[in-house]
Amino acid sequence: MIESDFKEEFEIWGRNFQLDVSLACHSNQEVLDSQVRIFNTIKNKLNELYDVCRTKIYEYMHNEERKELFPNNEIPENIFKFIIPKAIIVTRHTDVDYFGFLFYFRYDRENDICVSFKNYEFFAVGSEYIIL
Repeated sequence: MIESDFKEEFEIWGRNFQLDVSLACHSNQEVLDSQVRIFNTIKNKLNELYDVCRTKIYEYMHNEERKELFPNNEIPENIFKFIIPKAIIVTRHTDVDYFGFLFYFRYDRENDICVSFKNYEFFAVGSEYIIL
């Protein structure tokens, strides 16, 4: 039986991170084969997917409303010192391969960031609640 929640180390953007991995299911459910397949595909495409995350987060942060979160309303040059990979969530959808990457966001801890994908294509970026 495969655990639904575990930690795994990944190299992302040239740094090593110990991420939480959640193959979403309730305590009385088993992990779906499709979730395992999706996670294995994510691992094979990890660099490509995280490059998309980096681009989408950068675009997301340049919204005027989010700029207000930063000191002097200025986004730091290296914003990814303040946005750190946190977790990978693979949902239980059976009709689509849907998953998200969560990131700690130092300047808004109540609304960490999620970049979600459907069928391995970018879907949405927003607060982590878009995937939870």
